[in-house]
Amino acid sequence: MKYVTRENRYINGRHWGGFRVALGMTNIEAHIAAKRNKTIISMIILTAVVGLVVFAVSNIIIRKPLTRMVKELDVQSGDLTQRLTVDSRDEIGIMSGHINTFIEKVQDMVRSVVEMVEQVTATSEALSSNSEEASRAIQQVARTIEEVSKGSTEQ
Repeated sequence: MKYVTRENRYINGRHWGGFRVALGMTNIEAHIAAKRNKTIISMIILTAVVGLVVFAVSNIIIRKPLTRMVKELDVQSGDLTQRLTVDSRDEIGIMSGHINTFIEKVQDMVRSVVEMVEQVTATSEALSSNSEEASRAIQQVARTIEEVSKGSTEQ
């Protein structure tokens, strides 16, 4: 396929000549296809490189601090005295601070539950002691009534 154009030249209304240009479209189309293929390959390579860089950066910025946090905070042991180290002001640092606040509140709740259990235990022991005294007093009253009853039947 050829691309043909024709151009006539006029000066002061008189025809002075013309020219004709013919280009072979096959060479042009092949050149365009080669450039398009190179561009596509370049874009694929660039996308892969950018993906690897994003993965590496996210690994450094996100995964490593989270792994460090999990190691610092040994949740399975149940030790509520441990706190996370807050050494940055980014999202990970903010999250560490909030986790520390949460642990502190849970620790306060556990402390108050322990105090309440101790109070209930002390009250329970006092009630048990009082009920033993009341039982002895009732037994004494019953013996006294029995003795009075025996005394009144003997008279």
